[in-house]
Amino acid sequence: MTDEAVLAARLCALHEDISDLKTNVAKLAEAVERLARLEERHANTAAALDRAFSAIARLDARIAAIEHDQPVQSLATGWVMNGVWAGVGLLAAVIARKLGVM
Repeated sequence: MTDEAVLAARLCALHEDISDLKTNVAKLAEAVERLARLEERHANTAAALDRAFSAIARLDARIAAIEHDQPVQSLATGWVMNGVWAGVGLLAAVIARKLGVM
């Protein structure tokens, strides 16, 4: 084999290697692009999760305040209902007295 034939064979092999390299670099570029999209989605999901946890924390604070005030609210509601029933009883007694039933 002459030097020219050896050089031509090596050049041909080098050309094939470079073609393979181009293909692999293109695949690598696609993978990096896909990874960038996934990273962006992950960042968006993480931000949404942070917002959800912040909302849950605010709701927990509101629920704690409501639970703290609930016994007082129940007591006041009982007083109001007892007052209403006392008023109804008093009204019934007045009406009965006017009608002469009592």
